[in-house]
Amino acid sequence: MLQDLAFGRLDNHYEDHAPKKGDIVLCMQGNGILVARDKLDALTLPNGSFLPTPNAWEKIQDVAYIQQTALNAVNSLLQKHPDTARIGITGNSGGGTATYYTACLDERIKLAVPSCAVCTYKHSIAAMRHCVCNFIPNIATYFDMGDLAGLIAPRKLVVVNGKDVPIFPEAGVQESYEVIKKMYAAAGVPDNCALVTGNGAHRFYADDAWPVLHKMMGK
Repeated sequence: MLQDLAFGRLDNHYEDHAPKKGDIVLCMQGNGILVARDKLDALTLPNGSFLPTPNAWEKIQDVAYIQQTALNAVNSLLQKHPDTARIGITGNSGGGTATYYTACLDERIKLAVPSCAVCTYKHSIAAMRHCVCNFIPNIATYFDMGDLAGLIAPRKLVVVNGKDVPIFPEAGVQESYEVIKKMYAAAGVPDNCALVTGNGAHRFYADDAWPVLHKMMGK
C-alpha cells in the first residue's frame, strides 16, 4: 500500500478518498494554522490583510517546523508500517511547500506530490505578498525551486497546479518544471516526474492527479 502524509486542505478531502483506493493515510494538522486570523492574535489592515502580533508569531508554523513535524511523522508511521519502499507525501499550498522540501530532505519518501506550491521564486513569493510559511531566508541566493528537484530525483515527483492560481502563476510553474525535467533526465529517470495542471484555481486536482499517481506507482 502507498502510505501518504496529507497536509493542507485538498480536493474533496484526500483523507477520505485515499483509503478507498487502498492507501494508508496519516493526516497532519500543523500547529498554529489560522491562529493569526484570530482577532486576538492579529491586527486587521485597511486592505483586508492581517498583521500577526508577537503572540501570533510564537504560534505560526514555519517551513522548518513543518518539515521536522513531517520527518517525525514518517518515523512514527514506519513503526507500524515498515514498508519504506512505498511512502508518499502530498499537500496543497503551504502543505505543498512542506511536501516538496521534506522530500528533498528525507530519502525514505519515494513519491512526492506538491500541489499549488512549486514555482519560481521570482514569479511567486518574491513577486507579491505571500504566506510567511513559504519563506526560507536567503534561499534564492543559492537555488530556485526547480533546482531542488535534484535532491528528490530519482524518486518519483508529481507537481500539481491550477491554470488560474495567481500566487503560483502557470508561467513560473512551467519554468520550474522545465528545470525539474532536466534534473530527472540527468538522473536517468525522465519518466519519474510529471506535471498535472488542473483547469481551475488554488486547490488539489484529484481527478487529474490520481491516474498519474497510480500509473507512476504501478497500481
